[in-house]
Amino acid sequence: MATLVRSISQNGSVTCTAIDSTDIAAKAEQIHKTSATVTAALGRLLTAASLMGVMLKKAENSITLRLRGDGPAGFLIAVTDGLGNVRGDVENPVVEIPLNGLGKLDVAGAVGRSGSLSVVKDLGLKDPYVGQVPIVSGEIAEDITHYYAVSEQTAYIMTSLLRNVVELGTGTAEYAFE
Repeated sequence: MATLVRSISQNGSVTCTAIDSTDIAAKAEQIHKTSATVTAALGRLLTAASLMGVMLKKAENSITLRLRGDGPAGFLIAVTDGLGNVRGDVENPVVEIPLNGLGKLDVAGAVGRSGSLSVVKDLGLKDPYVGQVPIVSGEIAEDITHYYAVSEQTAYIMTSLLRNVVELGTGTAEYAFE
């Protein structure tokens, strides 16, 4: 289905994961019969979940992303295992709104610009780790990045990784690390 590539620097200090998740979004659209904007929103959340999942230590671990915004799409959810296999759902699969000011699908308009993103990590311990942050943009990539910065105190380039999904419709781009 999706193509996921992982790499690590020679000294192990930098890792990079990239994904072409076009097939994931297409399958979600087929299953849930979503409109274009909701397909983009759910596809972004599924992509983020898959990327987060492959960072888990064990295949049986899981992550659940719950996005509850004030937009017409309502509640979105994505669940992944430690291999990056994802599934998801959306409360309102068809949302027809105009393109945003840049002429692109208005994901933030569908999701909403306020609400919350919760992340539940089940690592096989007594209790799962639960983190929750407010939605900062509704564009999903920025919201996931905000979660990492605030909830896990980890600096991440998730925005850059997912921005290609937004701008190019794929996960294909080259990044240079110095």
